[in-house]
Amino acid sequence: MDILLETVQARLDGQGLKYAVLPLASRRHLVVTERWGRCLGPFDGEGRPFLWLNPAVWGSDEAFARALESGLWNVGGERFWVAPEIRINIKDRSDYWGSYELPDAMDPGSWKLESDGNKASLSMNANLDLYNPAAGKLRYTVERLISPSPNPLAALRSHDDLMAGVDFAGYLHRIRLSLLPGSDLGARAEAWTLCQLVPEGTIIVPCADGVEYEDYYEKVDASCLTIGGGAVRFGITGKRRYKVGLRAAHLFGRAGYLKISQTTMPTPAGSDVAELLVRAYPNDPASEYVEEPDSQPGCHGLSFHVYNDGGNFGGFGELECNGRTIGAPGNTESTDDFYFWYFRGEEARVRKISQTLLGC
Repeated sequence: MDILLETVQARLDGQGLKYAVLPLASRRHLVVTERWGRCLGPFDGEGRPFLWLNPAVWGSDEAFARALESGLWNVGGERFWVAPEIRINIKDRSDYWGSYELPDAMDPGSWKLESDGNKASLSMNANLDLYNPAAGKLRYTVERLISPSPNPLAALRSHDDLMAGVDFAGYLHRIRLSLLPGSDLGARAEAWTLCQLVPEGTIIVPCADGVEYEDYYEKVDASCLTIGGGAVRFGITGKRRYKVGLRAAHLFGRAGYLKISQTTMPTPAGSDVAELLVRAYPNDPASEYVEEPDSQPGCHGLSFHVYNDGGNFGGFGELECNGRTIGAPGNTESTDDFYFWYFRGEEARVRKISQTLLGC
């Protein structure tokens, strides 16, 4: 079930919620919402989104009203939270799901949206309790700027060949996160962006030899994760729950999501169409990255995570990137750039773009 751009706008307008529609390349548009602080889309010329949108939220006026009333977070698109989850959302690490509580101050939050029609900004302050161990308060301010991104292939001599018959749309999500007076001395925080993905496809994470990963839930196996050819690959199905974190020292700051499908768009006879999302993020092996599994206190250094839903929340995947850790003395502010580059076209050409931007 596709949730079209006109449906999203109708739901938001019907509840009087503020949003911005930003034009991107290839007749695509991005919706930025004040409620939840989400980036939705990008929507193509026919109004179809690339990122997953929850039909249980957007499917009817009544469902949307219920989602607003209940404070439901699982609306889809790209969301921004603050890590580490183990200290903000989990009150008791020995009872992970039983003590899970998403603070309203973080989501839906109290975002202020401003837009000039070409770019949008979101800002808010928040005051959160810390757990595991209990350590007082985390107080922060966050400023987010969302604006169109140029094509990262634009300067290549091979640009015209790579992009022949391929659509591109991209945006930059710049996040400035700052601790405020009143935060506990032991407080740490990281910008955390999560893209909800439509199954089925493959997340591709270029890596060095010996890449280390950590399981958060049930252990993954070869049906979920494979390592080889200079990358870790994750199968996104929305049917089997897992969450895995990868260590920054083995990563290079880019990752992709590749989907292959038959389509009616004009292509050479018998060829499939591919969609490729490339995320570029500020991977910094010198940063602490204090997000950790509940069963492993002090297990740090994980800058990138993959989540595959088992169907309980709607059946989607997540590509998750963390910003650099702030909170140590003299390090109370960070500005991190997260890029979203989307390509769609004949499979062979999109695979060449994947090789160029991801090395695999």
